[in-house]
Amino acid sequence: GDETGTHGGSDVVVLSGLIESQEYWSRCNNQWKSVLKNYNAEFFHYREFRKVANTSIGDPYYGWSDEKRRNFIFRLAMLAGESAVPTGGAYAIERNTKLGIKKNPFNETIRSFFESTIAMLDKHWPRDTEKILFVFDKTKNREWAGAIHAIHEEYTEKDSRIGGIAFEDDKDSRHLGLQAADFSGMHFRNVSRQYIETEGQEIDVGIVDFLVNKNVDVAFRGLPKEKTKKLIEDMRGHESY
Repeated sequence: GDETGTHGGSDVVVLSGLIESQEYWSRCNNQWKSVLKNYNAEFFHYREFRKVANTSIGDPYYGWSDEKRRNFIFRLAMLAGESAVPTGGAYAIERNTKLGIKKNPFNETIRSFFESTIAMLDKHWPRDTEKILFVFDKTKNREWAGAIHAIHEEYTEKDSRIGGIAFEDDKDSRHLGLQAADFSGMHFRNVSRQYIETEGQEIDVGIVDFLVNKNVDVAFRGLPKEKTKKLIEDMRGHESY
């Protein structure tokens, strides 16, 4: 799981993640590492990938052309959206404050994340009873980490499938799935903001958003690879992103 907006001044707090098997994440780590190597990138973090964060020599993606950036993002989206099921929770700080709603943003976001996860488990693995391990990106924010621990314990009492938690380094080659979660989180936050701004009336979904989020739907997740490939090729041919 990966979070955004947990530092001061954010309008939306998001905690999102991707659900899949241990075998899948082992394979994903290797494939993710291969993409990074092919593009001569040390890692993927959305915060550092933004153009405004790459204005001088020494910045991680300095000098990349728009085409290279697009192709890099597309390759990562293909990996993140292969079969992992997205889950996430969000809390609109600015909107709710204006409406006079006074709740703890961290607690509400984390509870929403666990509720989403349970819903995705029910939807995609209705007969499975195995516990799942939650791996979060390590953080120095004690308030955030403390809230995760407390609410996680709360949900272990609600659902027997809620297993343990761990905080790991997303640059560790064993946990590159956390970079995939960061990638997913980037798009989850964008969609959340659109939903909030339009009161749920209109969301502009591009091809990368589709790739990252398509596996929410059981039918899309179960679509044969050839059909998925054809669908993506058709979408890519009609979109400039």
